[in-house]
Amino acid sequence: MQNKIALSRNVIYAGIGFAAGVCLAGSASVIFSPAKTTDPKSSAQTFTSYVSPASVTESPGYSGTETTSDKEAKFFGALRDTNDMRRTTVMYEAVSMMTLEEIPGLIAKIRNMSGETREMLMPVALARWAQFDPKAAGDYLVTLQDRNGRDKAMRYVVAAWVEKDPAGAKQWMLALPAGYHRNNAIQGFIGSLAKRSPEDALAFIKTLPPGTRVDNAYDTVFSQLAMTDGFGAAKMALELPKNGNRDAAIRAAIGRWSQANPVDAFAFAKDMEQANLRRDAMQNVLGTWASTDPAGARSAVLALPEGDLRNGGIRTLIENLAGRDFEGAKGLLAELPAGEQRSRAERTLVETLSYTNPDAAGEYLLTLPEGEHRQGMARTVTSMMARQDLNGAIAWAEKLTGEEQRSAFGGIAQVWGQQDPKAALDYYAKKELMSEDGVMLSSVLRNWAYSDPQEALAWTRTMADGKIKDRAISNVISAMADNDPKKAAGLIASLPIDSQDDAAGSLVARWGNRDPAAAGDWTAHLPESEAKTKASRNMIEILAGRDVVSATKWLGKLSAGNARDAAVGEFARQVTDKDPEGAAAWAATINDNDQRDNSLDRIIRHWNRSNPTGALNFISSSPSVSPALKAKYLPKQ
Repeated sequence: MQNKIALSRNVIYAGIGFAAGVCLAGSASVIFSPAKTTDPKSSAQTFTSYVSPASVTESPGYSGTETTSDKEAKFFGALRDTNDMRRTTVMYEAVSMMTLEEIPGLIAKIRNMSGETREMLMPVALARWAQFDPKAAGDYLVTLQDRNGRDKAMRYVVAAWVEKDPAGAKQWMLALPAGYHRNNAIQGFIGSLAKRSPEDALAFIKTLPPGTRVDNAYDTVFSQLAMTDGFGAAKMALELPKNGNRDAAIRAAIGRWSQANPVDAFAFAKDMEQANLRRDAMQNVLGTWASTDPAGARSAVLALPEGDLRNGGIRTLIENLAGRDFEGAKGLLAELPAGEQRSRAERTLVETLSYTNPDAAGEYLLTLPEGEHRQGMARTVTSMMARQDLNGAIAWAEKLTGEEQRSAFGGIAQVWGQQDPKAALDYYAKKELMSEDGVMLSSVLRNWAYSDPQEALAWTRTMADGKIKDRAISNVISAMADNDPKKAAGLIASLPIDSQDDAAGSLVARWGNRDPAAAGDWTAHLPESEAKTKASRNMIEILAGRDVVSATKWLGKLSAGNARDAAVGEFARQVTDKDPEGAAAWAATINDNDQRDNSLDRIIRHWNRSNPTGALNFISSSPSVSPALKAKYLPKQ
């Protein structure tokens, strides 16, 4: 006989799709009723061996899966539906009709699918098994090495077990070895038990050893308690020991209580003694109250005495109303005095209006006082304007002046750069709106270089000499390095002298991570120059982070000079924590006196903290330590 789906009111489709019903953090309920079988327990032994967790070969998806029944065909076919709710409903309809004998074949097929598909389907199949025999399902689950779907399935299996036998679920869970499976099972157990008896769930939490991960357990339990007794749950939460769990319990109790009775919840929050908890609880209530009864929430806030609590409440109301009643939210601004709360509320209004009506947001922004506060919001407004009307956004930004105009064009840059990078770069260069680390160079120019490196590089050559040009060329070379590093390397020598060092450094930073041997060989054979110095420093940073021995061999290829000194100094800095003695020995080979002293000074300071005797022995015996450093660290005679 086919069974109908029994949709639970407390379902969470964790990672499977649309959440049908009320979602409760950390819990899951099985949403299908078990089909009848002749003897479910007699099949449990053969089931475990049949779906042993041997390694499987992943297929790219499910489209080629061979099905052995109409139920399987319906189950896998649901994955092709792009509608989350319909897909989930059909999937559960199909699996709810399967018998225990049909589950092994289903799991075997799921195990041969892609990781993403296993993540979606494995919890459903294991949850169905758990309805017949939760212990067998749980025992099998903990043998799986593949995490796709396994971790979510634990909550489903435990949920099914708690519905049948809470004591048995608890005994099995506590017998698991300490570690991830046990912690995951505890989370699922608490969440499921809380729906049956939040008092029992809380009592269980209190029996756990200190340090046991309980994550959202207090949220789940006190949210359930507040469903039937908001005042009692909030009062109980306040009586917990003062720590993060207490704070979570208070938030959950007040939050759920405010959904049913915001007036009483707000009154309770106002009377809390601890200032930070009182503020947070009041804002928690107002966030819910404003969405269901904005007039009531407004009256309650405005009735508060003047001060931080009232101002914070008004700002919370503005944040919640801005997207639904802009004029009403704006009207509340008059209740706020000048200061941080008012500034934050104004920003919320501008940002919210920018998403729905950027032109109106721009008009409103210009009514606010000029200054840094307004400058930051101009960027947000033009970013949204440009997506709807690029020319209009440019025209609006051109009316501004100074830093406010620069900020506004910062919001336009990304959109314009995607549409026409050359026109955008020409404009920004002409208006002197670019900076070394701004969006135009770091994003727009770089993206252009990925798609058309020759045109991007040619454009940079037309720029006025200076640091911005150097950085622009460096960014283009860096982008080219991802596709053709040898070609990018060949261009370094043709660049203006002042641009070569940044370009070489950027090239090696990208190339060295992909092909350290080739990048290292190119760097080592560069002529002595600032370009070689910067490239060598970046190269040794990459090598030292991978393999210290290879790094020292590469240093041996460098001839004496500034580049070697820079590379050795960087290497010593990288290895000081692990081997201060070795770092000091390398730093002692630096030719430049000042660089050598600076490097040794830093190493000795660190070495002194871990092994002062070894540091003093090195200082006193090494001829490379200058008299100034000896006088600084050695005891006076």
